[in-house]
Amino acid sequence: MASVSNDINPYTTLIEEIFNRFDLMLKHVIYDNYHALASYLALPLGLAITLYVVIMGLCILQGSINLSLNVLLKTSLKFAFIYLVALNWSFFGYYGVEFISQSAAKISQVLVIQDEKDPHPAAHGNSLYLSLQNLFIRFTEAGAKVWCTASWYNLGFYFTALIIWGFSYVLVATALFELLLAKLMLAVLFSVAPLFAGMMIFKVTHTSFERWLSACLGFSFAMIFISIILAIILNFALWKWLIHLV
Repeated sequence: MASVSNDINPYTTLIEEIFNRFDLMLKHVIYDNYHALASYLALPLGLAITLYVVIMGLCILQGSINLSLNVLLKTSLKFAFIYLVALNWSFFGYYGVEFISQSAAKISQVLVIQDEKDPHPAAHGNSLYLSLQNLFIRFTEAGAKVWCTASWYNLGFYFTALIIWGFSYVLVATALFELLLAKLMLAVLFSVAPLFAGMMIFKVTHTSFERWLSACLGFSFAMIFISIILAIILNFALWKWLIHLV
């Protein structure tokens, strides 16, 4: 195997390229599905809110319900806010999708140790993807270095290099699969956000909204926990012995 060079190799951007393409695809899917569902639910959800406010107002005026007009006004404003959030992509996309998507990247950036002698400073950045990419680069080059020192008289180094590559690639592939799965499930949940946001209006369907919100938080925390594990492993990889090895 050829010695490791300082030139840019395809594997140095492989993980980041996979994530970037996957994110681009999911953004189009979320945007298109969200707008399609929001357009479909705009009229029935608006009519349901209007009908509810009108009926409650008439019942209060007739004395059928012991409820003040101030409470009805607050409830109407609450419904209006929910309607705005559920059907307004500029609000939901910024405060919902972007906030959750960037949280794991920011946490990963804080946890990863920066080293001045890092041979791959370009592999650090404000993204969770770069942490995984950096881990992939380091173990790949560590295995390559061990492989290059092997010979017919030192066959054990071949097996050592294979073990390094096998362990690191299984680890990276597992993390990659879990991150992509979490992102895919979040994309599905975000796509149906208008439907479940509308369920927050009525007490009968409020439980469904809480379950949807719990699922969003669950997959978001999964990404954060994966970033913490990757940061810990990458910090081990940044130890002096591995920097000297590669």
